[in-house]
Amino acid sequence: MPAPAYVLEALSEHLRRYGVGERELLFCGARGGPLSVSMVSGPLRVACQKAGLPEEVTFHTLRHSYASEMLVQGLSVVEVAELIGDTVAMVEKTYGHPTVDFRKRARLAVESRPSTRSRTLGESVLHMAEPNHRPGGRSSLRGTRSPRGWPSGLA
Repeated sequence: MPAPAYVLEALSEHLRRYGVGERELLFCGARGGPLSVSMVSGPLRVACQKAGLPEEVTFHTLRHSYASEMLVQGLSVVEVAELIGDTVAMVEKTYGHPTVDFRKRARLAVESRPSTRSRTLGESVLHMAEPNHRPGGRSSLRGTRSPRGWPSGLA
């Protein structure tokens, strides 16, 4: 799973210091076996308090946050499913809802500098809206009334 450099450095240091436990686990209990929920939930709560996160945050919450952020950042559903070890159908079902800021991102996408293809399309739309434009050369809008508030010729 992709991680920032500081996380990878901390994990490398942990491996150097402690090695891996049975079944090649990265984090183990005192006897080398898997950690229990009670072994990790307390330290997670302390870390959440220090970070100013709500008490309700769990490791599963972090998984959801990670998957949601990857989708917001533009990874495909297939890529996110691969990263979190889930199916595409489950990612679509669980994360297939609009994000809080989707309207803002949509506005920014529309306002961003258009590509050459978009300019060509935009120019085509403007050309088709001209009063004298008609496929075949005849005017299609001449003499039509524009709805109230529309520029003349855009009926």
